[in-house]
Amino acid sequence: MKPLSNEHDEVRVAIKQGYPSEQFIKMIFPRAEITSYTDNYLAMFSVFTKDNDYFLGDNLTSGSMISSDFYQSLEMVKFWREPQMDQHFVAMKNQQQLLGIIDTFISSLSEETDKQIAQSWLAGGNISFLNKTIKFTPGEQRWMAKKPVLRVLINPYYPPFSMVDDNQEIRGLLGDILNLIQLQTGLAFQPVMANSSTDIADIMRKGGWDVMPSATYSVERETNMLFTHPFITTPYVMVTRTISGQTDVLMPGSRIAIPAFHPRSEVLRKKYPGVQWIVTKNTSTALSKLMMHDVDGVISTQLGARFIIDHYYPGAMVYTRIPDEPLAQISFAVRRNAPELQSILNKALDNIPPKEILNLATKWVKAPDVKISTWNLYNRPFYWVIGLAILLVFSSLLWGVYLLRAIRRGKAAQAALSYQLMFRQTLSNSMPVPVYVITLEGEVENYNRAQSRARMRALINHEFRHWGSETCPEPKRSKK
Repeated sequence: MKPLSNEHDEVRVAIKQGYPSEQFIKMIFPRAEITSYTDNYLAMFSVFTKDNDYFLGDNLTSGSMISSDFYQSLEMVKFWREPQMDQHFVAMKNQQQLLGIIDTFISSLSEETDKQIAQSWLAGGNISFLNKTIKFTPGEQRWMAKKPVLRVLINPYYPPFSMVDDNQEIRGLLGDILNLIQLQTGLAFQPVMANSSTDIADIMRKGGWDVMPSATYSVERETNMLFTHPFITTPYVMVTRTISGQTDVLMPGSRIAIPAFHPRSEVLRKKYPGVQWIVTKNTSTALSKLMMHDVDGVISTQLGARFIIDHYYPGAMVYTRIPDEPLAQISFAVRRNAPELQSILNKALDNIPPKEILNLATKWVKAPDVKISTWNLYNRPFYWVIGLAILLVFSSLLWGVYLLRAIRRGKAAQAALSYQLMFRQTLSNSMPVPVYVITLEGEVENYNRAQSRARMRALINHEFRHWGSETCPEPKRSKK
């Protein structure tokens, strides 16, 4: 998803001549390359053909053209309260009576009639309800003035409710609803990323949050937080593999994945005691386990399951509604010590027409080419593998260096020993006196050259005496 603001890269922006101003565009895209067109259709068509990245224009004209000419090809991604474009009737100066009639007719139109007229030209994106000022109490106004920026817990892996773009801005259904709340209240929202339900619980325990959108209401959770009015409801479903052909998998022995801290976890465990429940970080991880045949089914909501299946597992998974289970009521949750914020959010949510929320949900469910980066989910195992590989290589290098030094030390010791032996042998051979070394068993182990010469002389003398005795025998003595 393209970011909604960009301070570093060049962005191509199409506008109709004169609206909005270059100053306003530069506030959003400082390095914007602005192209002006003679009419809105040509400007929007340039985005359709990817000659430009964005079109900036007024809501009524843009929404009407998207409905009639660019349905499911272009979509409105963000609204700004300012600058507003006013539309007027123009008449000649001598037609003051006609202007009076027109002014009287326009003034007689009720707010409801005005909304119906605008809605007839729009399939979605009708934000005329923003023209109605919400009446906040003095206490609520003081609360907003004291805390204009709220920390919002966002799970970027919970489509279509919450996602983030390349600029880490909140997108999805919640991104659009937070945008509408900001336009009505003036509050700003600072995302606090949490990749799993466990991370969300840890952040909430530490107090590093103000609002948790997409919170599913349950009576047990009311002891820890306050809930707003639900802005959308969706059934709980069981997701299974298409090839299994089995839709009722809540049977004893089945392995069912359920996200951590799921609001229906305890109820389902008591209702289906024979099922083996596998707790996962989030729904995306659970569906990945289902695809790898690690589990037999996944507990999810129909809206979330439909989005993930259509975008990532088309034809590979199906979902069925869990019998005798109530609808999941998706609300905003706030801290129990912030009842003023609960009231503020209730007023802003109640002012958004249900049809508009339904249009936003449909837009994101059917949104093409929405890719979610799962790097943050799997970077820790990746870093572990890389770290272990580096440790193994480093250990091998240390072992190689140790062996090399051991070989060098062995060669040095061998050379020193050879030198000592040679020195001793030379010293021994230089002595004229025969020297020899014998073992404890009496065997001669070593001797010098003098000993060798002495042995040679003794051997020669022995041989000579033996030869002499054979060739010159002793004379016999005569007997007297």
